[in-house]
Amino acid sequence: MGKMFKRKSVLYTWCLSYGLLLLMMVVMCIMLGRNARNQLISEYKSITQTLQKQSNNAINDYFDELERCAYEISNDYLVNDFVSTPDPSGSKYYNLQPIQQSLSVYALQSGGEVSRYLYMDNIGRALSSDAIFRLHEFYASLGLEAAMSAGDFTTLLQDYHYNELYVFETGGKSEALMLTSVPLVGGTPKGTLVQVMNPETIAGMIQSNSAVEDSTTVLLDSDGSLLSATGDAAVAELLENADVSSAEDSEITLGGQLYWIQRERLPKAGWHLITVVPMSSIGAKSDWIIRRALPVMLAMVCMTAVLCLCFLYIQYKPLNRLRKELAGTAGHALSGNEYDQLLAAFTDAKSSRDQIQMLWENQRNELRQEFVQSCIEGDVVYDEKHLHQVLERLDAGFSGDWFGVVLLDAGGGAETLLDSGSEREALEDLLNHMAQGVRAYLLPRGRQWSILLNAATGSGIEQTVAELDALLKRAAREAGGDFLCAFSKPWRDFKNIHLAYLAANEALREQHEKAAGCQEQCGPTLQPAQVPRLSSEQEELLMRYIAAGNEEEAASVLQMILRHNWEEQELPVSMCRCLAYDLLCGILRCLGTMPEVWEQQREALRADLHLLRHAGTRDEIAQMLVATVLRSSAACEGFRTAAGAAREQPMERIMQCVNEHYRDLDFNVSRAAEYLGMSVPYLSNLFKQQTGIGLLNYISGLRVKYAKQCILERHISVAQAAHEAGFENINTFIRIFKKYEGTTPGSINS
Repeated sequence: MGKMFKRKSVLYTWCLSYGLLLLMMVVMCIMLGRNARNQLISEYKSITQTLQKQSNNAINDYFDELERCAYEISNDYLVNDFVSTPDPSGSKYYNLQPIQQSLSVYALQSGGEVSRYLYMDNIGRALSSDAIFRLHEFYASLGLEAAMSAGDFTTLLQDYHYNELYVFETGGKSEALMLTSVPLVGGTPKGTLVQVMNPETIAGMIQSNSAVEDSTTVLLDSDGSLLSATGDAAVAELLENADVSSAEDSEITLGGQLYWIQRERLPKAGWHLITVVPMSSIGAKSDWIIRRALPVMLAMVCMTAVLCLCFLYIQYKPLNRLRKELAGTAGHALSGNEYDQLLAAFTDAKSSRDQIQMLWENQRNELRQEFVQSCIEGDVVYDEKHLHQVLERLDAGFSGDWFGVVLLDAGGGAETLLDSGSEREALEDLLNHMAQGVRAYLLPRGRQWSILLNAATGSGIEQTVAELDALLKRAAREAGGDFLCAFSKPWRDFKNIHLAYLAANEALREQHEKAAGCQEQCGPTLQPAQVPRLSSEQEELLMRYIAAGNEEEAASVLQMILRHNWEEQELPVSMCRCLAYDLLCGILRCLGTMPEVWEQQREALRADLHLLRHAGTRDEIAQMLVATVLRSSAACEGFRTAAGAAREQPMERIMQCVNEHYRDLDFNVSRAAEYLGMSVPYLSNLFKQQTGIGLLNYISGLRVKYAKQCILERHISVAQAAHEAGFENINTFIRIFKKYEGTTPGSINS
């Protein structure tokens, strides 16, 4: 997963992260809605439990009142004053009317809610089979609307227990009776007090404690018969028929609708108090809460989305711009992770900077060596002090285009050129106020002075050279003498700077010979304006044909240049040599773009330079130039042919390079790309397409195979085998070895 995100764009990763954030907010809103529903159910449960406990307590208090009334009647000896009289008809039954009237009077006097009593001193005898016809009077005395069967009532009387409730159906509704033992004077026989509960009183108790909205509350006896109900009568009937008193579920389906149910058992009576609430009612209330909170939640989601988009725009725009600039500069593809691209670009920039610094250092060292060698070989008249000054300037870390100037006071009676204070000040002022990006260093030494110019590309160095040339001419005229200066053409390569000094030295030496009287060899005195120089158009045309390997066209252009500069002007050998130096410098720059050709032609160009220094005639110089041009063109043509063949067979070159260098410690894909002259992405993709495996994995496989062979055949240590196979780190070697061989290298010998 981490590797996949690493290959993806940062924008993709950010969008995915913020999308997950928005999804989490939506899930949070849904959870808030569910939490509101659960909270409502919890509140319904808490309220219902409280109300059911209140109903339970009220009914228990009612039962206690029944018992209290019975014992008050017994304690007041109300029934002890009753004297039974036989019935005139001779039947063996008790007359119930006198005592019943006394009980009714007591009920009115006590003010209690229990108003229906019946007393019999021997309930078994009073309600025996021979007196069954008297049950109608019994029912009437109790105020019952209808009578149950005699057998059912007889069974009840035979199985009765004192101080317990009995419920039976009469007249389509349930009636509850409680039997209380009442002792008579003398202890026996005992009388029995039959008390009838008031159903309206129980219903009022339940209704007063059933204030939950949309709820239905029922009171069921131990057999599941409905004693009382409040709320929806249809739901109460469904509850009675469903027999839900013993179930344990918190939800129940009645009539195709889902209800939340709460149960409470009355221990004293064995009854069940049940309350149900439609789930649709609870859901409607939770939906109402969600609807009220939905605008706020949507506003939060929208605001978060806008903030995320703003953050993406603010953060990703500069990152993307920098990525494109660096990728365009470094040549990287724009796909993949931006941070990886920036890291690769900065790594390449650092590597390039290190390489450039190393190249500069090598070029400076090479320049110092070549400069000293050229001074010795060319008999340049520099004393040690002046030479040391020049070398210090060459070590100063110059960059950009180089210009070298050497000048000489050629006589005329003046001791030195620029000896007058005004001219010296003018020169120093010019050197101190040159164009931006141009640096100059004046190195005076007796009659021979050196001026080093260092200029960046496009800094206006041509204007500075023209001003310097005009100043030197004016100084020479005012001093009554002559001078000769040599300006090198701009080069980006440090190794070519000494050619300007050599050209100037040759001209100065011949100028000395001319002043000494060698008129027949050197010809008339020349002014600096007469010195032939290679124009940029001529140089560009010639170098294009040389680089293309077109020997015929290159030789033709060279003949045109020589004819235009030499045949139209009868120049001395020294001036022809200056033009030849310009041509050699152009060839050096052209071959410098092809490192392999430069390495092949370096010694030959040194030999040409030696011939040029000692050439005595123009024909010798011309022959040397023609040979150099033809040889350089042929070398470029060979290089292009070899490069074309290499491009046609890239895999052979890649495999040869890998097989030759895979044991090098610093060999990797980047180093292979440098050896082959390919970019890293091109090399990796080409190798993967041709072989089906990555180049790095292939190199690792070769190294593991070689290390294994060394351990088995030469019995060397693991560390030594890893080093010889090209692994810098032994831990890396062990990990890769185990990946390819399935075991550790230490276990091979054992």
